[in-house]
Amino acid sequence: MDGIANLGGTRQFTVEDYFVNSKFETQSYTFKSIMLDGFAEREQYILGLKPNPLLIIAALPNSLDADKRSEIARLAMEEFSKPQFVDEETETKFLDSTKGIAFRLWQSLRDNHEELGMVVDGKPAKYKINGQQYTLTPSAGINAALAFLDRQIRYRIQLAKNHNASAAQFREERLANDDTEYAEHEFDVSEQDYVDQMMIRLRTILDATEEKDIVGN
Repeated sequence: MDGIANLGGTRQFTVEDYFVNSKFETQSYTFKSIMLDGFAEREQYILGLKPNPLLIIAALPNSLDADKRSEIARLAMEEFSKPQFVDEETETKFLDSTKGIAFRLWQSLRDNHEELGMVVDGKPAKYKINGQQYTLTPSAGINAALAFLDRQIRYRIQLAKNHNASAAQFREERLANDDTEYAEHEFDVSEQDYVDQMMIRLRTILDATEEKDIVGN
């Protein structure tokens, strides 16, 4: 077996009590693995980020020299006619960006967590209403995922602040009792370190949703 079942089947896993909801309370979140249609959806979105050659031509100023206009139009149409695909470098750059992380979050959480606000026109994503299929648009989904991501970052910063406030109080109490040895053992933590640790874990989780080689022989 080559793991192809992971691309066509459905797998999901739950991360318990690590991420926070809109009330800044930890809760469990279920991440769904990305399948073939998800990779196609991502590629289509990344391709949509490229400038539209036709719009470039339409935006050319009337004062532009005719020969230059013709050359730009030729190059634009030449680009437009090329096979459309996303190379590895472009995909990696996108996945490493904040928007790329948000896109992956949207893809992996949207089916299990309507409460994240990943809806369009007030209707949950991927639901049928009166026989009509409603699918969440990437722009709305990414905005919802960005809000989720921002919440996790603010929560980690607050955790660091709480730790440092407790550490400062501990040091003051120890020093008041001339207990300098124990006072020196309570260090402040970096807010950025807390955020970085969360982002590393999140990236690890998202990478796991795209693991294609889990099925063994």
